[in-house]
Amino acid sequence: MTSARSGWTTLAAIGACGLLPGLAFAQRLGGGAPETTIAWWRVISALVVCLALAIGGAYALRSRMRGAAPLLPADERRLRLLETMRIGHQVDICLIGCGEHQVLVAASPQGVVLLKSDASAAGDSP
Repeated sequence: MTSARSGWTTLAAIGACGLLPGLAFAQRLGGGAPETTIAWWRVISALVVCLALAIGGAYALRSRMRGAAPLLPADERRLRLLETMRIGHQVDICLIGCGEHQVLVAASPQGVVLLKSDASAAGDSP
């Protein structure tokens, strides 16, 4: 049943494509008005719409690539990426700071490995 339905939809699409050239009412060469004017409000409104779409797309990509906007300003954050170094094709060494403590980790596609930590083993007191 699905093959018959897809056959009919394909046939309908081909028929619609065959009708499209007849629906376009193009002018003959030289048959246009001697002076064609374009309304300035249409040009300006099209420019405003395109700029709004570009700005909206830029903000969407920015939030998609960086994640959501930070909840705290940069001065009040406790967690910081202090330094990173690539040591292999897929392995990075990262120095992460949290308050006064620093942690050295190796990050790869297989996971994260703790290399060195100056935090106490018993945990931090609040």
